Order: sequence, then C-alpha cells, then structure tokens
Amino acid sequence: LVISLTTRLVASSSATTVMVTHSMQQAATLGDRLIAMHRGQVYLDVSGAEKQRLTETELRALWSAPDTRAKLLQGLADKDFGHDKLVAMQQLIDAEKSDLFDVLAYVAYLLPPVTRAERANQARVQISSKFNAKQQAFLDFVLQHYVAEGVAELEQSKLNPLLRLKYHDSIKDAVTDLGGKPDEIQRFFAGFQKYLYGPAA
Repeated sequence: LVISLTTRLVASSSATTVMVTHSMQQAATLGDRLIAMHRGQVYLDVSGAEKQRLTETELRALWSAPDTRAKLLQGLADKDFGHDKLVAMQQLIDAEKSDLFDVLAYVAYLLPPVTRAERANQARVQISSKFNAKQQAFLDFVLQHYVAEGVAELEQSKLNPLLRLKYHDSIKDAVTDLGGKPDEIQRFFAGFQKYLYGPAA
C-alpha cells in the first residue's frame, strides 16, 4: 500500500524521490535510477534506459558466447562495475558457488542464483546428444574446471591451457583426438556454452 501510494504521488507531482530499501525486487522494479551499495561503497549505478534496456533473453544470449561475454564484462568495468564488485555482490547474495551471470540476473530480474554445478549438469544433458564421445569427454573436463573455478575457465584464452592440461601438454594429440581441425575445436568450445545459460527446464 505504501509503495503504491508513493508511486502515484511521485508520478502526479514529478517530485524527485530517494528510496532506501533492502529489497532487491523493489530496487530492480521501482524508479528510474538504481544505486546499490555494500559496506559504504557504491558498486552499481545505472539509470534511465540503461536500467531497463537489457532483457533476460538478451543477457543470456550475450553471456552464452565468450566474445560477447567479454565485451559485456568490459562494458561493466568501464562503468566502474568490474570483476571485484561483481564478486562482492556475489558474496552479498550468498552465491559464491554460482556464476557471475547469476549476480547480474539476480540484480536485474530477481532470478534466484543457480550453482555452477547445477548449470554444468544442465549442460551435460544437451552435450550428450550433440557432441561425439571424445568431444563430450573434453567438455566434461572443461565443466569440471568451470564448477571448481568459475566462468573465467570458459574464456577463449583458456582453451589452449585446458587442452594442454587434458592432453598432457600435447596440442597435437588434442587436435587429433578431437577431430583434426583446430577451428572446429574453437567453435565447439564456444558453442557448447549456450547450454549452461538456457532457462532452467
């Protein structure tokens, strides 16, 4: 009732209003500017179209590919919402075992965090029908590292180190085992990631 009355009053008077709340739902849905603080420090400040512009589907699509995820993270860092602040928010919402995607999805859409282990299990269902046995074995190895370390293990720059680790420092053996085409390995490494970030079944 108070929120409803306040919203109508602000709309009718065009008054500038500051609301202090601990409710992420209210913070995400009310007003045209959101300033989030933790321990006296501002870690998020978005307003206007920026607060409203990215849909959940668009965020999932951007986060699902290493190149667009990197651009999104760089854009956040340029707005002073870099990795350290994402991690602080991750701790604040008790989501240390979740993906950084879950931090953004929680703040923007109030989606409950999903653990990396749950995401990996979700992805394995799709992987089992879309990749051959040797590709599945490598992707399962990647997923184990993702669950243990986080989304940074999915960066394109991590592909060679992961191949070396899996194939005892032999990229030649990795390429042979995975089909003989380095470009194809890069494609399926990037392509499988969308199965981590689809909506829960």
